[in-house]
Amino acid sequence: MFVKNDTSFEKLYYNGKIGTIVDIDEDIIHVRCDGDSDDIAVTMVVWQNYKYSIDEETSEISETEIGSFTQHPLKLAWAITIHKSQGLTFEKAIIDASSAFAHGQVYVALSRCKTIEGMILSSPLSAQCIKNDSTVQEFSRSVEQNPPTAALLTAAKIEYQQLLVTELFDFSPIQRRLNYCMKLLKENYSVVFGDIHEQFDRMSASLKADIIEVNNRFNVQLQQLLHRNIDIEQNEELQERISKASAYYVDKTETIFAPVINKISIETDNKAVRKAIATATDKLHTEIAIKLACLNACQNGFNVKNYVDTKAKASIEKPASKPAKQKADQPTTIAPENQTLADRLKAWRTEKFNSLNVPAYVVLPQKALVELANQLPCTPTQLKAIKGFGKTRIAQFGGEILDIIINYRNENGITAEPQPAEETEIPKKEKVDTKQTSFDMFMAGMSVEMIAKERQMAVTTIEGHIAHYVKTGDIDVNRLVSPHKIELISTYFMNTDTLMLGPAKEALGDEISYSDLKMVLSYLQHTGLVKMN
Repeated sequence: MFVKNDTSFEKLYYNGKIGTIVDIDEDIIHVRCDGDSDDIAVTMVVWQNYKYSIDEETSEISETEIGSFTQHPLKLAWAITIHKSQGLTFEKAIIDASSAFAHGQVYVALSRCKTIEGMILSSPLSAQCIKNDSTVQEFSRSVEQNPPTAALLTAAKIEYQQLLVTELFDFSPIQRRLNYCMKLLKENYSVVFGDIHEQFDRMSASLKADIIEVNNRFNVQLQQLLHRNIDIEQNEELQERISKASAYYVDKTETIFAPVINKISIETDNKAVRKAIATATDKLHTEIAIKLACLNACQNGFNVKNYVDTKAKASIEKPASKPAKQKADQPTTIAPENQTLADRLKAWRTEKFNSLNVPAYVVLPQKALVELANQLPCTPTQLKAIKGFGKTRIAQFGGEILDIIINYRNENGITAEPQPAEETEIPKKEKVDTKQTSFDMFMAGMSVEMIAKERQMAVTTIEGHIAHYVKTGDIDVNRLVSPHKIELISTYFMNTDTLMLGPAKEALGDEISYSDLKMVLSYLQHTGLVKMN
């Protein structure tokens, strides 16, 4: 019996075909089958086992061969189990299904033969060997007793049309994606440079004014028309409204998003932050591309099949233009006339972090590089005024950086501005206690998240401020952490040799956050139950 289909163009045999071996010649087996004029010369064929996966970049299904074997596609045909016969096709078969024990087993056995004439039952089929699934029986009975009427089918069709049209003019998915991008940018405000924050703020404001608010009014009118329960595809008034609305929203969506979303530049030295923001903006870009594809498809009227096909295709395709991803050391806010200096500083930084085997931001943060290229400091005091330059960095790299900038100044005839006689004694502004500001806002009833948003700081920074006052006893830890968590965390820290948060988080699990750990540890320090080394 053949156990594989012939994949050659001749198609000499198929899975389940019966014959007799008449000759064996080295690696060729000659098989004679009833009804064939010539014997079949059977050579070895290959069976391959594949593993399938979805490519994250292209969203296409890719296959990988994980194994194979080679043999003649033949086996003895004196008997085969019903289970093993699945997929086979027989001209003739003697069937014994009297001991069938699984659902569908008798069906598999009887459906192997091409004709009733070629089928022989060696034993009767009793009611016990035909297994019926009660769920399937109940479903079949329900369908037979309650066939859908023409009115029901029409109502379901109209309901589905209404669902798709409502979805077409629903911009909340785009708004949620955009809000999440803005949330990431605000949480990482101090490490993301450039004007990307302002670009997203402008997109959000335009989305709200030109699309969301307009759409809220339009949807009221649309729902009134949809409640008439009419066939949308056949209604000229609805088709006209949908066409005009689609054209309007295509124009507004492209105007608001295209200038920004197609050339997003993420300036940061933090790889994790860059990846998170890039992923979020990619998803926003995809959401916009799907919406635009659907709106464009409906500018000439709404059709269910056209809409569904368009959305499905847009969902698996990458947007035509992908948001640009900013390289770690490529500044975009440097004055054009100073780009040469920026390139020299980048080259110096690359040489340094490679030789020292440290991240680039340890040598020279991106924001500091931008300021150096724009401010052109030429004295230690001016260098100290650059954000990110403390005593340690100036001691390590200050001399080399100033040499690069002074040489650039000399080459381009840029003179230094006169400095005060006592250059090192620069009057300092009265320093505001930033922790005190956060404390005052917290005591006024604002949450940590609200304070972070108001002050445009990271949530973790505000948590550090509040933890300071928990440690001093000015803030009750019970206002921040539940009694159950306080007891759990306290027990852990009082019975361990380390006060590091990482091991504590791993030991206590997802129920406990880093914020909980930080607050309770500050409380334990205040009470004297634990002491920091």
